[in-house]
Amino acid sequence: MPSEPLPQQHWRCTAPWRSACTYGLRPAEPLPEFPTDPRALTVDALDQVLAVSSELTELWDEAANGSKWRHDITRLRNVLAPPALRQMEPLFDM
Repeated sequence: MPSEPLPQQHWRCTAPWRSACTYGLRPAEPLPEFPTDPRALTVDALDQVLAVSSELTELWDEAANGSKWRHDITRLRNVLAPPALRQMEPLFDM
């Protein structure tokens, strides 16, 4: 059973989905607001992929080149959100 159309103010029609909207296809719920910087969203997704509980990580760990995959994903994540530099010794005395 198709969902009832939502009022115009509850959904946005942007490319590439514009053609779907002209045919009356609309989301069942209002679309969430996404961050303006897609890097944050990508970093969150990569963190989920690399999580201990991730089935994807478990499958790659069983693969022959799983360590390379993990290394590549970690490198990508570090490019998008560089880890904070750790400073072992103070630069100067206070």
